[in-house]
Amino acid sequence: MPINYPGARSVIQHPENPELFLLMKQYIRKEDGSIVEYFSIPGGRVDADPETRTIETFEQTAAREAKEETDLDVEVVKYLGSYGMFWGRDNSGNSCSYTVFLVRALHDRVDTTKNPDQNEDAIDVIWITKDQLDDYQISNQNLLSILKNMSLTE
Repeated sequence: MPINYPGARSVIQHPENPELFLLMKQYIRKEDGSIVEYFSIPGGRVDADPETRTIETFEQTAAREAKEETDLDVEVVKYLGSYGMFWGRDNSGNSCSYTVFLVRALHDRVDTTKNPDQNEDAIDVIWITKDQLDDYQISNQNLLSILKNMSLTE
């Protein structure tokens, strides 16, 4: 039976220029072998530890995923929206309901090579403004809508 996982994503705001935010360049290999380039933001599933019976908050997940995928330390600024999506890498029917937060980077030294999850495929990052969004293929239309409608002020 398919599972819907809770998750969180981070729109990472540049520490010195609040009009800039980070996109991760990624690739996915389609069933026909072709490779598609797209852009997304850091994010993943909420971690839960059954031994200690602790579950991350959505804000903790957003900050942890930003650190894992970019090596940026961040502080959560505000909630931006939520959306759901099916995972395209398998035919399990599994999905994730994401809560999206605006977070502010505490420095701008990005490193995508330290991610402990070898299944992640971020190969580069770029800092863009909202006006540049149409120049990039965003991974999900619901995410694109949140990005286009977000306010980058507190």
